[in-house]
Amino acid sequence: MINLYWLYPETFRVYLDTEGLIRGYIVFSQDGHIISIAVHPQARRRGIGRELIQEVIHYPKVKKVWAEVRKSNEGAQAFYRKMGFQTVGTIPNYYGNEDAWVIQWAPSTNEHL
Repeated sequence: MINLYWLYPETFRVYLDTEGLIRGYIVFSQDGHIISIAVHPQARRRGIGRELIQEVIHYPKVKKVWAEVRKSNEGAQAFYRKMGFQTVGTIPNYYGNEDAWVIQWAPSTNEHL
């Protein structure tokens, strides 16, 4: 993870709870590509992921947001759909032995975020 910080220092965000514990993070490129996002399992379904995605959506000059998601990761797919993302493609063997969906959010169709 430290490598991601060095590669994306301007867009590496960490979510801290009221006790100062790390409960999630997101790393994205300045053009809106989500490189990595995670929320601690005990902190899920509390709006943390939504807040982290908002960081990307409201980053200056971002016109769309996209990421790759394992085809087997139904939980992540449901989260992104709920956030207004749509599947726009697939990448064969992205995870070595598993394909990825390419999911995307664009403000023209998802102003509610």
